[in-house]
Amino acid sequence: MNATAVNHLDALWKSLAKAGVDSREAALLIAPAGYHDYRQPSTILPVANQGSESYVLVACISIVFMTQGGRPVDRESMEAARVFVRASDSAGSEADFHCYGDMANWRTVMPGDDIFVAGVLRSSHGRASMVNPSFIAADARGGVRPFYRGKQGVLGGDKIRLAVHSVGPDGIPGAVALLSQRTGMDADAIRATIDMPAESLIRLLHWPDSLADATQSLAAARALSLAAIAWKVGANRERTNQPKSRIVLTVERLAELIKMVPYPMTKDQRRAVKHIMDDLSSNLAMARLLSGDVGTGKTAVYLVIAAAASEVGARVAIVCPSRPLAAQVHSECVAFFPHIKAVCMIAGAKPKDVDDALVIGTTAIISWAKKGGRAFDLVIVDEQQKFSTAQRAALVGPSTNLLEVTATAIPRTVALVGLAGMDVSELREVPVTKLVRTRLVDREKAQQLSAFVKDLIAKGGQAALIYPLVDGDDDQASGTSAFRRFPAHFSDRLGFVHGRMKDEEKDEVLKRMREKEIDLLVSTTLIEVGVTLPSLVCMVVVHPERFGVTQLHQLRGRLARTGGKGYFFMLLDGEIKQASLDRLRLLEECADGFSLAVRDAAMRGPGDVFHDLGAQSGATRSLFMGIELTYSDLEHAALRALAFEAESRIAGQGAQ
Repeated sequence: MNATAVNHLDALWKSLAKAGVDSREAALLIAPAGYHDYRQPSTILPVANQGSESYVLVACISIVFMTQGGRPVDRESMEAARVFVRASDSAGSEADFHCYGDMANWRTVMPGDDIFVAGVLRSSHGRASMVNPSFIAADARGGVRPFYRGKQGVLGGDKIRLAVHSVGPDGIPGAVALLSQRTGMDADAIRATIDMPAESLIRLLHWPDSLADATQSLAAARALSLAAIAWKVGANRERTNQPKSRIVLTVERLAELIKMVPYPMTKDQRRAVKHIMDDLSSNLAMARLLSGDVGTGKTAVYLVIAAAASEVGARVAIVCPSRPLAAQVHSECVAFFPHIKAVCMIAGAKPKDVDDALVIGTTAIISWAKKGGRAFDLVIVDEQQKFSTAQRAALVGPSTNLLEVTATAIPRTVALVGLAGMDVSELREVPVTKLVRTRLVDREKAQQLSAFVKDLIAKGGQAALIYPLVDGDDDQASGTSAFRRFPAHFSDRLGFVHGRMKDEEKDEVLKRMREKEIDLLVSTTLIEVGVTLPSLVCMVVVHPERFGVTQLHQLRGRLARTGGKGYFFMLLDGEIKQASLDRLRLLEECADGFSLAVRDAAMRGPGDVFHDLGAQSGATRSLFMGIELTYSDLEHAALRALAFEAESRIAGQGAQ
């Protein structure tokens, strides 16, 4: 192999590594997007405008090479970028073939030669034609050829095909070993699951003998992916015995701590406390999601648990996504339980005497724990959708109890919950009665919306305008531009807060808002979490399509915190993609955070549930890259995992 070829292959594998293919064998775990059947070409042109691809054999009548601009050139010219071919089938029917790009194969064609091509035949103005058909070279004819779908901007399908063929069938044993490693299933278990050996599965995926074999192999790869996820869930359910994870709390002491909270707890809150207490008292490390909308009292639940665990000597950390939220949680902890030693750890702060304290802070806790080699017995992650899986994993060891808290579960967590890999406690009861109306508003109705907001402010309410950008070229999406436009309407009763401000400046603006010195607050998503503004009753989100469902729901949760009516408007500015519009309509239709997360997961994919540090959302990556699993697929896997668990439990009882 010459130096040029070696460099080409090196570049190819670097591209694959960026896409997550970390070894040569892993390339064989990329499933084809489909297959072309090049065994027998048709000698008759198909009916035009049917939309399906055809593989045909035609005879060249004439061939003209051209520059990009359409000027005819010699076939050997380096300027040749296009070729126009007129050809006929065995019945004499003619078609035009317009080809672009690589001219190498077309340079071998002369008038009178047979041409094997594949493409979609269309008809316009009485002429049949194919635009940029695939030239089927001799080495590709006579078989079933897979094609691959790459990742736009990262990896093309042609590169995947080259990688697969550079590994070749000799790489199958290594791919099988990797498959067993990733699934935890041995050869017999894989064969029993898909009714074929793993070696046959890999071979038929990439080098099928027939179209039927190819179709069967894709179905088997999907089935194995689902079986592997079910196994993964089972592994989560069967957490290994970890006696060090046990934190024994008593019902009596928890009841005393609950009485110290300055408002009565709902039944949901008390039930969640009991669930968590039971988890902590077992020898299995807890993995639980506490889900509830803003205002359902999640903070009170986990602070009661954190205080009780600290009292019995457990090392507890509460991690928050922002400085304001960390400060608020710390303040509430000190107010509820003044006897508990709690410290607030944020960037730049240097709290003393931390070792035996309940630690509340931001991601500064992660670096502090890593630097000092500290481990926690209980980690509580508030607003967990704000953290990457890697950040959460950095604080969790084999015996660490993990409680994730959210008002809107992220898709990956929703999938884990749906698959029974994570237990869940839901808070649906709200201590106060409130009704928040959610509406999509077109730019044409902006003046009506403005009048409505002014009327609410005149009646003593407060409103917030949320922008996706602090500043920038797009004035309609910039909070800074809006803040400059509004003083004429609101004088000094206008405030602006964003993430680039100093902490003291942000605190001052929010303080003025709480004390009702500000009527209208212009903000970015800074107030999404951790900010309590009791008189805020109206919010307008500009360019809502630039926000995620989770962000919008969190913002909506800031309204009517003390009860009553609230108004949440999403102001559109021009046309948006249908998929974005569908997501925004979810907010109109669904007010419950947990139900919203499930529907969002069903719409855009629940994330990578098989790989522990996987993607947060999007089409679920399975064992085989290229096979996308839907939320419905995962639900079927959940039923399978639960059924297997039930069968195992019954069998175990019968053996006693």
